[in-house]
Amino acid sequence: MVFDNRLCVAFLREKEKGKLIHLCWSPSLFAAIDKGGGERTAPAYLLASDAALLHGYAMKQIAECFAGTPVEERVIGIHVGDNVYEALSFVCYYARNVQNEYLVIPERKDGMVILETPKWNPIRQANFVASLNKMAVDQAKKRYPEMEVPNERPFTCLSFSRKSFVYFPDLKVYQEVFLKMYLGLVRLQEVHLLG
Repeated sequence: MVFDNRLCVAFLREKEKGKLIHLCWSPSLFAAIDKGGGERTAPAYLLASDAALLHGYAMKQIAECFAGTPVEERVIGIHVGDNVYEALSFVCYYARNVQNEYLVIPERKDGMVILETPKWNPIRQANFVASLNKMAVDQAKKRYPEMEVPNERPFTCLSFSRKSFVYFPDLKVYQEVFLKMYLGLVRLQEVHLLG
């Protein structure tokens, strides 16, 4: 499957309502959702990119799917695959729209992921970055047990002009670390990261 541009969406069972909705950015994952077991009546969406317009569309579809479903029964299955940045971008967008406390605005630039963190307490941000760095080292030790892993700190805080940022190298391993830690921080029980 090939999209004409970055603002395309493909879907399965678009008008279905219920407790589950699937989002992904990979055509092969999208096909697996269609063929796979589980709840075959749940709507599924293949987004072409991390464009804000597509995030807004997905939010509208989520609201329509969950109309009348109690909050504690809702499940948003985010099929990450190799599209970690896209999933990270969507989770940040979703969090911005459902809570106010931990806003993050992601951007990719010059081989780095830059996260603007408005409204974050500087101490909270520094503690979160310290936790990210610890988890990054732990992940590296798990993935490469035979190697001696340096105590590197890929996540960094930066503040200027009354704005705060967290930035890190645009690598899948660090994106995964941030995504898991951020999802735990914002406590969105309805969002589930899948494969």
